[in-house]
Amino acid sequence: MKELAGALLLLFMSQASGKAIPWQGEPFFIYSRGMKVTNLLNDLGVNYGIPVVVSPEINEKFSGKIVDKTPDQILSELAGLYNITWYYDGDILYFYKTQSIKREFISPDGLSTGTLIKYLKQSGVPAGKNCAVQAVSRLNAIEVTGVPICIERVTSLTKMLSSQVRKQNQNKETVKVFQLKYASAADSTYQYRDQQVQLPGLVSVLREMSAGNHLPLAGEKESEDAPVSAPLFSADPRQNAVIIRDRQANMPLYSSLITQLDQRPVQIEISVTIIDVDAGDISQLGIDWSASTSIGGAGVSFNSGEAAPHSDGFSTVIGNTGNFMVRLNALQRIRAPGFYPALQWLP
Repeated sequence: MKELAGALLLLFMSQASGKAIPWQGEPFFIYSRGMKVTNLLNDLGVNYGIPVVVSPEINEKFSGKIVDKTPDQILSELAGLYNITWYYDGDILYFYKTQSIKREFISPDGLSTGTLIKYLKQSGVPAGKNCAVQAVSRLNAIEVTGVPICIERVTSLTKMLSSQVRKQNQNKETVKVFQLKYASAADSTYQYRDQQVQLPGLVSVLREMSAGNHLPLAGEKESEDAPVSAPLFSADPRQNAVIIRDRQANMPLYSSLITQLDQRPVQIEISVTIIDVDAGDISQLGIDWSASTSIGGAGVSFNSGEAAPHSDGFSTVIGNTGNFMVRLNALQRIRAPGFYPALQWLP
């Protein structure tokens, strides 16, 4: 920040200065009857080697003489006669009507008003009554009072400084932790038959997405000279969190992306019942196997007992084509020894 401020200060000093006007040249004198004040001021600037810009609002005419007077005395006399004020920015001497003095509020972006005023004063932009700057703390703004070129210059320098500070802050590296609710930060594995299946975590997804790709900031042009550090992603299994180190400007993008990926998964409930029983005692479990079919118009059945052909149960399992039925009735002895219900959740 100090290096940036120093570089900008040198730039400001070259663009604006509140020092006294460096008059150099022979004494100025003139005799006139009806000479335009605009021409008089231009001749004054030419005589002392100072570029002059005169507002179109100054359209009066001068009649009289100017002899044996210093440049400051000449300006004071003309100011009293024609209601004129002036502002010197270090290169050009501007002349305006006094009613051209305005007041505006400017809000800096990314820096405090105190810091802004400090560097504006060191740059020499404020110059007395024709260009004054003060802080308005409750608005986080500065109040600029002065001629149009003063307000224009302060506005331009404020935007320049704010832009440089904002750019520096955006390119500043930062580390942020994003905790997950549903997704897994680290990779996970599970056994499927004889294979180990790996499910990529959110960190792996982010690494794959950012591999070999660098997206510039909004409004930023690619620069071959500007060094770009790749983002770093890490998983914290203890908190199930994603740790990201990257530029500050990219953090809102990661936050939005992680929110979209960290969603509640759709789950299927699978109920599994484990039965541990001797083959000889299977009848005691209350399992009734029965089947029936028709072959060539004749019915064949086994273990049908005395059940009526149209008794309650499954009328068809495969449809009407085969007219085949299998019925399995298990006693609901949840707490019986050797009967183990189990519940498994699969994503």
